[in-house]
Amino acid sequence: MSDRTADVSLRLLAPRLTALGTGDGNALQNVNTTPLPNCAMCFVQDSGTLYRLDKLSTLTPALPTDLGIIIPASGPGRWLALSGFALGEALSYQIAMDQASSTVDTSDNNWAAFDAGTKWTVADGVITNTGLIVDTSFWSSATPGAGILTYSGPTAFLLFSADVTAEGGNQDTLFGVYITKNGGFIGGTDVLVREQQSGLAANVTGPMQIHTESRLIAQSGDTFQIILIDHASPGVDAVVLRASLAVTLA
Repeated sequence: MSDRTADVSLRLLAPRLTALGTGDGNALQNVNTTPLPNCAMCFVQDSGTLYRLDKLSTLTPALPTDLGIIIPASGPGRWLALSGFALGEALSYQIAMDQASSTVDTSDNNWAAFDAGTKWTVADGVITNTGLIVDTSFWSSATPGAGILTYSGPTAFLLFSADVTAEGGNQDTLFGVYITKNGGFIGGTDVLVREQQSGLAANVTGPMQIHTESRLIAQSGDTFQIILIDHASPGVDAVVLRASLAVTLA
């Protein structure tokens, strides 16, 4: 029997009450996927989420309690959240710099990443300088680190937003901020279409705020991070006082 001619009852399953539960007859995870066609679908009531079965997928959630990816208790493939709360929860992620400042080496007028010793957090509140990173089904990061988000979910079109507050000392500055995918443009000098810029004249002090967004395709294994450049004066590093990188459904 081909997937196309599979019975409707196998292609669109009766709703399940919950997503997880290997011994729970009301849980989607307890469904044996062996007799199901690829791309079978099922709605889970408690999270209001529609799932699609990918019988070839071997994706593994970062946390077993996350709902974006469900590993069947028996049978091949993965149940992937297609819409609803579980999808939004798995795809949404944000980290923020968790220290008073971080110096980014923009002194040679090249695109540069944060230092690998920078602390980050997913929490809100006062700056603790300790770092707190919690992974989700589709996202992981590290602290200390260069502020890199690593994606492990299904192919998706996502919106990335970066906010940076920086200052550059007593020289002309024209800082650019960009969200790079898989480390693209690091070390280069180009003025990029999707970068956002802000600058100060010599002898004018004070931080500047820069916001930029990019809508990007994310595939499992892709990485995303903030990079900076100073287009104006050689020898100026960006002293970053605040930085955050967030991702949501586009």
